[in-house]
Amino acid sequence: MNEPQDGARVDIDDLMQDADTLPAFPSIVTEILARIDDPLSVPDDFTEIISRDQVMVSKVLKFANSAFYGFPRTIVTLKEAVIILGLDTLKSIVLAISTYSTLNANSKGYGLDKGGLYQHSICCAMIARILAKKYKSENKEKFFIAALLHDVGKLLLDPWLSRHKSEMLDGIRNGNLAHWEAERRVLGFDHAFVGSKLIEAWNLPEVLIHVTRYHHNPEKAPLEHRSTVEMIQAANIISRRIRGGLGSEFLPPESRTMEDLQHVLPLAEDEVRSIVREVRTYLLHINTFI
Repeated sequence: MNEPQDGARVDIDDLMQDADTLPAFPSIVTEILARIDDPLSVPDDFTEIISRDQVMVSKVLKFANSAFYGFPRTIVTLKEAVIILGLDTLKSIVLAISTYSTLNANSKGYGLDKGGLYQHSICCAMIARILAKKYKSENKEKFFIAALLHDVGKLLLDPWLSRHKSEMLDGIRNGNLAHWEAERRVLGFDHAFVGSKLIEAWNLPEVLIHVTRYHHNPEKAPLEHRSTVEMIQAANIISRRIRGGLGSEFLPPESRTMEDLQHVLPLAEDEVRSIVREVRTYLLHINTFI
């Protein structure tokens, strides 16, 4: 298990009390997530949830009518948008927009400006969705959501890391540690463990708990969730090419991206470049609707 070390500088229970200070996810997020793995859910369940939020409906329709899709006539209803975008894409758009207020935080402890964590999370989510499609995985949106939330623990750890940033950097530069290993050395636990406790406290699906906890060491994940965790780890690695979840001083050299990726998924360089191009285009587009 990825449990806190003895003698941790911060008490995990005290830290979790700070969760109440985080901006809450809108109800539309928790309602969609509650149905995402429900085998009895049908498309009308999701459109009914979305239709209750008229601001969201207007954003979805604006997205469907954008030049990105180039549909020859105006889309005026949510049901038409589902036909044009597809239900999976619709859910991705809604979740990307709805999680903005929670994930769009300052992350100075991780070397990120305001919005950096959100951009990284969206980037990972898009990559995970592409990988899920490439490998013909069922329930592609499960991978999108898992990647979207995988770094949520950084929201709680960031203030603490800001106070110990020099120790973090020393562990990375002189101790040859990965950033999450440096977190554990400095604080006694890492953002992955904290994030899993947040996901658990929010009563989100079990798979999201395991993905969040083990996305840096999927070999420790329960067997039934391991392939999902590995896919999110791969998306996280590829995201370094676009928008990493750390400032440049924390990131490993660019040359290590392909080396690290080969331990998870056997992708060729041209495949990675193709994914990066697709995600860059989509990221530029969706950012205009946030």
